[in-house]
Amino acid sequence: MDNLTHTLAGVAIARMGLDKKVTGATLTLALGSNLPDLDIVSGFWGNVAYLEHHRGLSHAFSASPFLAGGLALVFSRWPRSNRRFVPTFLVAWLAVSLHIVFDLWTSYGTRALLPFDATWYSWDWIFIMDPALLLLLVVACFGARWFRFGGANRWAMAGTLAYVALRSGAHALAEGQAQAIVGPEFDVVRALPDPLSPNRWRLVARSAESFATGYVPVIGVSRSKVTFPRVKPDAVVSRAAHESRAARVFL
Repeated sequence: MDNLTHTLAGVAIARMGLDKKVTGATLTLALGSNLPDLDIVSGFWGNVAYLEHHRGLSHAFSASPFLAGGLALVFSRWPRSNRRFVPTFLVAWLAVSLHIVFDLWTSYGTRALLPFDATWYSWDWIFIMDPALLLLLVVACFGARWFRFGGANRWAMAGTLAYVALRSGAHALAEGQAQAIVGPEFDVVRALPDPLSPNRWRLVARSAESFATGYVPVIGVSRSKVTFPRVKPDAVVSRAAHESRAARVFL
């Protein structure tokens, strides 16, 4: 998920009442919701290093209490700070954990179970940046002030959860459509989200002999599919994949 969405989600959660119960909850949630993306500094060592480490250990649940603890320690020890460590830590841990969950919603996914399992997990519900989700979160953050209606923030947050649930259900139906159009010989089938329409999904499928791509709807019959054969790597490609660090990281 993009950082604007992460930040708005943190502020929106604070607006649900945490900002009145925990000192500095809004800032803690906003910063904590972006904390796992500190791995962006790996880009200073080049694109390959970034590809290798982005959404790595900093995006794993096992690391989340350590990231949250570091942020809580800084806030609670800051000169003239009146924050208490434990409440700040719990709020920060919530923010970091939700960052990981939000990234799981996307097709990019994350390695949430490192260092025990290096598998990339992705649920394919929502595009990296979703305009409808952003709009709902903006209202959840500022709706009460804009519309002079105290319940606007909570209604918008309820709408956000309903939208995510809608995307989840639509994804399940789209995967069924994708499996139906490619046939049983394709053992790996995914339906990837469209940034604008919950009804339009891109299919990507793989079998032992071929790949397939195209588009499927949740509702409707407008479907497309293109199939092309898998090409066995020759000796040069196999050697490059083995000897090139960039190739190994990508694969």
